[in-house]
Amino acid sequence: MDPTIDHAAGADAPRDPDDAAGVAAHDDRVYRSEPYLRTSEVPTIDLAELRAAAGMDPDDGGDGVPPSGRGGDSGGGDDGGADEPKQSFRKRHPKLTVAALVVVVLLIYPTVTYAQALRKEGNESLSARTAEWARDMKLGFLVDKAEQQYYAKDEYQDGGTPDANAIGPVTSTSEGGSSTTAGNKTTAPKATIPHTPAPAKLVSPVDPPIEGEGDWTPLGPLTDGVAGVYTTKVRPNAQKTSLLVFVAWIDPKLTSIKLFPGTDLPGGTWNAPHYLTPELCTNAIMASNGGFRMDQARGGYYAEGREPFPLRNGAASLVFFKDGHVDVGQWGRDFNRDQLPEIESVRQNLELMVDDGKPVPSISTDGDWGALLPNSYFVWRSGYGITKDGALVYAGGPALQPADLARTLINAGAVRMMEGDINPEWVSAHIYTKDESGKCKGTKALTQSQDKGGMRQLDDRYLSTDTRDFVAVFAKPPAPPSS
Repeated sequence: MDPTIDHAAGADAPRDPDDAAGVAAHDDRVYRSEPYLRTSEVPTIDLAELRAAAGMDPDDGGDGVPPSGRGGDSGGGDDGGADEPKQSFRKRHPKLTVAALVVVVLLIYPTVTYAQALRKEGNESLSARTAEWARDMKLGFLVDKAEQQYYAKDEYQDGGTPDANAIGPVTSTSEGGSSTTAGNKTTAPKATIPHTPAPAKLVSPVDPPIEGEGDWTPLGPLTDGVAGVYTTKVRPNAQKTSLLVFVAWIDPKLTSIKLFPGTDLPGGTWNAPHYLTPELCTNAIMASNGGFRMDQARGGYYAEGREPFPLRNGAASLVFFKDGHVDVGQWGRDFNRDQLPEIESVRQNLELMVDDGKPVPSISTDGDWGALLPNSYFVWRSGYGITKDGALVYAGGPALQPADLARTLINAGAVRMMEGDINPEWVSAHIYTKDESGKCKGTKALTQSQDKGGMRQLDDRYLSTDTRDFVAVFAKPPAPPSS
């Protein structure tokens, strides 16, 4: 560029009379030193014109090499040096392209199903939904491995005592009449209606027990002065002494006990709802978790005259009869298919953990009581047992080895017992009352913080759509007066 051109001076600046020959015609474009505010104001510069003004060859590219001497990628050729178009990645790497497409296609299905798992109705946490999705995708071995590593760390410390307010009842009966525990026997007002004798004080695995441990408290409305449900809490074992296990004793003569399906477990379409509707909750006393996923339960499911998962001989079975009584036993020995016309529903899970009032021999050795977790691990567990006089007992809480769970229910009077669901996401027991407006209100059975053994679910679980089956207990409506 000619140094004699004064760009800053503008178009009206005088030119040097000694300019070399061949200077281009007068340039009346306006140049600005400040930044251009609009693209339309940016001047167009003709490089050939500037080269001519400087006495250079207009066809010179500035590097001393004429355009005809520049070649394409190959350095020249018959095409006069024109650049050849660069091939796309797809043409240069066909195998990698195909592999990438395959990966994308393979990821579509799991991505869509995982998004659906996160958005579906239910009360599960993100980790629980992820674990269930992984099992549905046949990745259960990864979930089992993660659970083994989690429980191997033993999240609860040894020793200690529960918080002072943790041992008390979650809630108690709100109607007239009372039942109390005195010494080792529970006393109740005399009643003229059929009922099951109240339970004896529940023995603690820790000696001495803390105040209130093992004492039964009546729950729900009273019928003729008698409670249909009693609850208490005891320590899980003599090692994790700062924790508590919730235990419920239920009289089928004074309550109605029902099995409800979940949207995923067992899945399918049912007449029964997947939660406690406002109408049902009016008489609801409590609800508690069901059993394992059907692909892990080693058993079946029967309800409403249908058997979506075949009942298996030898499986531990929680059986709900149409006449209202409930039982726990071994299918094919204590119950059989000939009795299905008398049965309302059946939930099977693994094998019996307690039989004839004693833990089964495999309770602490080679028995599989949960997703390949060693029996020495302290795990959240639950279970259902039946007493010799027909009461149903439930227990659920943290840091339980299989033998601990069995002992807890045996101490509550169980002669046969089936393990329920395990892990903190699924062990869930809730008590229901009504607020001042008459709306149903739920409370977790273990209300302390999670790090001290409290249940992890929301208080109102089972009051909205749930993915897993559960057992609910209702107060029976008062019998009509005899004429």
